[in-house]
Amino acid sequence: MLQQITTTSDQVADRIILIDGGGTLRFANLAWAATYRYDTPDKLIGKHVSTFHTEEQMNTLVRDFIEEAIQRGQLAGPVDRVRSDGTVFCSQARIGGDNG
Repeated sequence: MLQQITTTSDQVADRIILIDGGGTLRFANLAWAATYRYDTPDKLIGKHVSTFHTEEQMNTLVRDFIEEAIQRGQLAGPVDRVRSDGTVFCSQARIGGDNG
């Protein structure tokens, strides 16, 4: 089943990741890896979500965005991010939280 989910998510243009409650990436698809300029999604697994944001972004927006997504069950909006080469870009994020 996991292999089917992985294969399917790699066939879509949307960037898809799964992070655990501690903010560690547990899954990333090809589109996410390409956007952040990683060769393969495997190189992303185990990285903390803060890897993809500057410290300022984490402190001023991202932590609150994630917390609100968890409280509401989901949230969408613009979020600034950082690629592996250090370039900053803005993207639309849609986060689904786990309310239990």
